[in-house]
Amino acid sequence: MTESTNSPKVELTYTPVAVIDGISDGVKEEIASVIDLIANNEGINANNIVAKTDNKSKPSIERYLKLARDLEIIEFKGASKTVII
Repeated sequence: MTESTNSPKVELTYTPVAVIDGISDGVKEEIASVIDLIANNEGINANNIVAKTDNKSKPSIERYLKLARDLEIIEFKGASKTVII
């Protein structure tokens, strides 16, 4: 698989997902799964996360990344598409 230069790379700043209010348990589990992939695969981007998840679309993964960013679990750094958790 070819890595897209437009997909975000992620680094952890870490807030335990379990303490987030106002988000369903299913979404919390998906965010935790994405964070786990990021933590264990330095430099992984959205396309690679999609490839490593079962039945999750790129828009879904991007939504989870946005939620994690909005909740300050992850942070984008460097180029406009680089993500840091």
